[in-house]
Amino acid sequence: MKGEATLQWIEATLVNDETSTDADLVKYFHDEGGLEHESISFILRQRDSALRNPLKFKLNPEGIIL
Repeated sequence: MKGEATLQWIEATLVNDETSTDADLVKYFHDEGGLEHESISFILRQRDSALRNPLKFKLNPEGIIL
């Protein structure tokens, strides 16, 4: 999974997964998406924004290495 499809998958996960812990998401993004820790940390810093305003949330991809 690479490129735009990966970004959409990450965005959908952040917006829709209210119950997983950060540790769960680290494992999920690594195991299912092959993402590295640096990218996952960047993604998780955007999680609060995604959960607070899911209809307007747009993932900032600048810190994600695909």
